[in-house]
Amino acid sequence: MAVTVQAGQYYEFERTRAMLEVGRCIPYNFAQSRLRAGRDVYTPTLKDARALAKSIVPGKAEWEGAHEWNYFPHLHPGETHGTFGHVFYGERGYRQGESRRG
Repeated sequence: MAVTVQAGQYYEFERTRAMLEVGRCIPYNFAQSRLRAGRDVYTPTLKDARALAKSIVPGKAEWEGAHEWNYFPHLHPGETHGTFGHVFYGERGYRQGESRRG
Protein backbone atom coordinates (compact mmCIF):
# COMPACT_ATOMS: atom_id res chain seq x y z
CA MET A 1 0.00 0.00 0.00
CA ALA A 2 1.38 3.42 -0.96
CA VAL A 3 1.68 6.06 1.76
CA THR A 4 0.62 9.67 1.21
CA VAL A 5 3.27 11.98 2.67
CA GLN A 6 3.14 15.60 3.82
CA ALA A 7 5.87 18.22 4.11
CA GLY A 8 6.96 18.76 7.69
CA GLN A 9 6.24 15.14 8.65
CA TYR A 10 8.60 12.20 9.24
CA TYR A 11 8.07 8.56 8.34
CA GLU A 12 9.58 5.19 9.10
CA PHE A 13 11.77 4.00 6.23
CA GLU A 14 12.69 0.35 5.58
CA ARG A 15 15.20 -0.18 2.77
CA THR A 16 14.36 -3.90 2.62
CA ARG A 17 10.84 -3.08 1.33
CA ALA A 18 11.72 -2.21 -2.28
CA MET A 19 9.34 0.38 -3.77
CA LEU A 20 7.36 0.38 -0.47
CA GLU A 21 10.07 1.77 1.81
CA VAL A 22 8.09 4.66 3.30
CA GLY A 23 6.04 3.59 6.31
CA ARG A 24 3.86 5.18 8.93
CA CYS A 25 4.14 8.78 10.10
CA ILE A 26 6.15 9.22 13.31
CA PRO A 27 6.77 12.15 15.68
CA TYR A 28 10.00 14.15 15.35
CA ASN A 29 11.48 12.73 18.57
CA PHE A 30 10.84 9.16 17.30
CA ALA A 31 12.59 10.09 14.05
CA GLN A 32 15.61 11.25 16.06
CA SER A 33 15.60 8.02 18.09
CA ARG A 34 15.48 5.91 14.91
CA LEU A 35 18.51 7.74 13.48
CA ARG A 36 20.51 7.38 16.69
CA ALA A 37 19.71 3.63 16.67
CA GLY A 38 21.03 3.27 13.10
CA ARG A 39 17.59 3.08 11.48
CA ASP A 40 16.29 5.18 8.62
CA VAL A 41 13.71 7.96 8.28
CA TYR A 42 11.95 9.61 5.32
CA THR A 43 10.61 13.15 4.93
CA PRO A 44 9.42 14.75 1.69
CA THR A 45 11.63 17.88 1.70
CA LEU A 46 15.37 18.53 1.78
CA LYS A 47 14.80 21.33 4.31
CA ASP A 48 13.24 18.94 6.84
CA ALA A 49 15.77 16.19 6.07
CA ARG A 50 18.68 18.58 6.69
CA ALA A 51 17.16 19.89 9.95
CA LEU A 52 16.66 16.34 11.25
CA ALA A 53 20.16 15.18 10.27
CA LYS A 54 21.77 18.23 11.87
CA SER A 55 19.76 17.71 15.07
CA ILE A 56 21.68 14.46 15.61
CA VAL A 57 25.15 15.97 15.10
CA PRO A 58 24.74 19.75 15.25
CA GLY A 59 25.80 21.55 12.12
CA LYS A 60 26.99 18.48 10.21
CA ALA A 61 25.36 16.37 7.53
CA GLU A 62 26.65 14.70 4.38
CA TRP A 63 24.31 14.81 1.38
CA GLU A 64 24.15 12.05 -1.24
CA GLY A 65 22.04 11.85 -4.33
CA ALA A 66 20.26 8.65 -5.20
CA HIS A 67 22.63 5.71 -5.63
CA GLU A 68 20.46 4.30 -8.43
CA TRP A 69 17.39 5.44 -10.41
CA ASN A 70 14.94 3.80 -7.97
CA TYR A 71 16.64 5.02 -4.76
CA PHE A 72 16.01 8.24 -2.82
CA PRO A 73 18.55 11.01 -2.13
CA HIS A 74 19.56 11.20 1.53
CA LEU A 75 21.66 12.73 4.26
CA HIS A 76 24.04 11.13 6.75
CA PRO A 77 24.01 12.85 10.15
CA GLY A 78 27.46 13.99 11.20
CA GLU A 79 29.10 13.27 7.82
CA THR A 80 29.50 9.63 8.81
CA HIS A 81 28.46 6.38 7.20
CA GLY A 82 27.43 3.60 9.55
CA THR A 83 27.19 5.51 12.83
CA PHE A 84 23.59 6.69 12.40
CA GLY A 85 20.68 5.93 10.10
CA HIS A 86 19.93 7.81 6.87
CA VAL A 87 17.45 10.63 6.34
CA PHE A 88 15.87 9.93 2.95
CA TYR A 89 13.79 12.60 1.20
CA GLY A 90 12.21 13.73 -2.03
CA GLU A 91 11.86 11.76 -5.26
CA ARG A 92 13.54 8.58 -6.45
CA GLY A 93 16.58 9.01 -8.67
CA TYR A 94 17.30 12.65 -7.79
CA ARG A 95 20.88 13.64 -8.73
CA GLN A 96 22.03 10.06 -9.01
CA GLY A 97 25.65 9.43 -8.01
CA GLU A 98 26.39 12.92 -6.61
CA SER A 99 27.52 13.71 -3.06
CA ARG A 100 28.78 16.61 -0.94
CA ARG A 101 29.38 17.61 2.65
CA GLY A 102 27.61 20.48 4.31
